[in-house]
Amino acid sequence: MPKILFTHKIKPKHLEELKRAKFEFSDIPFIDVHIKDVQVDKVNELRSDAWVFTSKMAVKSVAQKLDDLEIPEFVFAVGSSTSKKLKDLGIKALYPKSFTSASVAEKIIEYPVKKVIHFCGNLSDSVLQDLLKAKDCLVDKVEVYETALTPQKVNTEQFDAVVFLSPSAFASFCKLNDPDKLKTVFCIGSTTAEAVKKSYERLIVTPDNYTFADLVETINQKYKNVIS
Repeated sequence: MPKILFTHKIKPKHLEELKRAKFEFSDIPFIDVHIKDVQVDKVNELRSDAWVFTSKMAVKSVAQKLDDLEIPEFVFAVGSSTSKKLKDLGIKALYPKSFTSASVAEKIIEYPVKKVIHFCGNLSDSVLQDLLKAKDCLVDKVEVYETALTPQKVNTEQFDAVVFLSPSAFASFCKLNDPDKLKTVFCIGSTTAEAVKKSYERLIVTPDNYTFADLVETINQKYKNVIS
């Protein structure tokens, strides 16, 4: 049976999804994420036309102070799972068909938005900001969580594939491990896949839909003909 390494701590709800797994798995977290306190006065003073969330962790952080924040007319999310987290809070969020920062930017410019607050982490890239700036839309980045890299040395030869859910997890992995020694890499979405491609030239597999359930099914399909 194939052995798969997940480079994050598997959550209890994901363990439920992994009951369908036709592979053995281990989890070794390569990043540590901490929620930061949202500065309510600062956010309200920015008086934006829209909010944008590019991760569920950002939603979790903002949720703690939501009652004190002035929610704008428009709210955008990077994908369906992030949008669902916002819906659970009573916020309707618009999201693109492709779950990437570039696609979110394209979605935002369809609306009368000239100033955006991007709730993000400390390792967030500038893709969204740069694309919107080119369209005369100002972006204020507000860090609401912090990601710390926790690299560990791994015997990669014992795994048939490694799973990355974020570019930061891959960056952490590469600090003490050679990605060229990996047989196959699975990524949760295109943003992570693009980051991996910069250092890894072999097989990278992503699910059609960027959810954990679809990721598990994609791994199952990849190894369905492998005899245990």
